Amino acid sequence: MASKKISQLPVATTVTNASLLPVVTNGITEKVTISQLPTGVTTVNNLGGGTPLGTVVGAELQLKTIIPGTGLSFTTTSNTITINSNLNVTNVGPGISIINTFSNPNLALKSITGSNGINITNNTTSINIANSVDTTTDSIIGLIEIPSVKLYKLDPYINKAFTINKLYTISSSGTATVRLKIQNASNVDVTTTSSFSVGTSRSENIVTGLTTSIGQQLLLEVVSTNTCLDLSFTIDLTYV
Repeated sequence: MASKKISQLPVATTVTNASLLPVVTNGITEKVTISQLPTGVTTVNNLGGGTPLGTVVGAELQLKTIIPGTGLSFTTTSNTITINSNLNVTNVGPGISIINTFSNPNLALKSITGSNGINITNNTTSINIANSVDTTTDSIIGLIEIPSVKLYKLDPYINKAFTINKLYTISSSGTATVRLKIQNASNVDVTTTSSFSVGTSRSENIVTGLTTSIGQQLLLEVVSTNTCLDLSFTIDLTYV
């Protein structure tokens, strides 16, 4: 057979994996079948644990398109993709801002602390701001400079029901006997405590069974006095 150039060979009408091709390896011309040729990329190995960017489909490497989401944008060059943060922080309401500084993408927030009866607690999803002042207890305090045997009206209209727990008394001189009284709006007695002695030493008296209702009146009755001066009293109560 006469030597021919490759360009002079007839055009093949059917090509199979068994068809022959000339190749040169280390200066030696050899023949290979089409089935022996490398088919290109066969697998894609993902180095990290994220979502794979590409997959092999047949003889193709197909890459996914990256689209920026909310607050992000891309800038590209011939060999890089830069992901930019477009975060914008504003105060929605008119109150005090908790934002200390913001230099995209760094946001520094102020700390929230409680004082003067404000208690701050938090968990993984919320911050709770609560009034830590005890609003269930209260006191009624008074002073009668020259007590007489009579009724002293301390509260002419009770607008929040309470239970009286203790009565503290003391005088600057002399002695007296007092008791607490609950009356209705018509000045009719509802409940009266036993009598308590008043002297120059502080007296702490436990009061039992004295619970008021809205609209009633609270009175202090001086039952007797023996040259008593500056009768001071404190009534401890709990709202119900």
